[in-house]
Order: sequence, then C-alpha cells, then structure tokens
Amino acid sequence: MVQPAGDGKLAVSWELDPETLPQFSFSVAAFDNPEGAGEPLVRVTKIEPQARRVAVVLPEGTGQGDVHLRLSCRDILDHPSSVMPLRLTRGTE
Repeated sequence: MVQPAGDGKLAVSWELDPETLPQFSFSVAAFDNPEGAGEPLVRVTKIEPQARRVAVVLPEGTGQGDVHLRLSCRDILDHPSSVMPLRLTRGTE
C-alpha cells in the first residue's frame, strides 16, 4: 500500500506471504513510468528483516501521482521475490 506522508514523502507498506521464507532485505524504487524502465528517480534499499514499511522521499518537484513504485524483497537465503508494482492508494498530491 502506498499513501502520501507529507513533505514529498510516500509511505510504503507491505505484507509477506506467510508460506514463504522470512524477509531479510527489501528495495523500493520509484520510477516516472509504469514499466519501471530506466534509472529510478529514487531507490531505498535496506537490510531490515523486521521492516514492513518505509518512507520514500521523492525528488523535489516530483508529483506523488506521477510516481510508479516497485517493491522487491530478498529472503533469508538471498532468493529474490517477484517485483510488486505499487501505486498511490488515495489522492494524487
């Protein structure tokens, strides 16, 4: 889920499939196109097994409604998850 968090930030949260191995790390990338092509506007990558949410600070002048996010996680055996596309859940700015 993606929601506005004020000050040019988006609050990104997710749930894991209880039938998969536990999360070890995650990466959230923001793109200006729905395909996720090219370099991301911003990327947040962390090794935080307990994390299920993160604030993504957008570059100045980037409208929240113009951003397409992609979440990926790695499990404790370093296997990547499928990339999950995310969009703002309410409003655009």
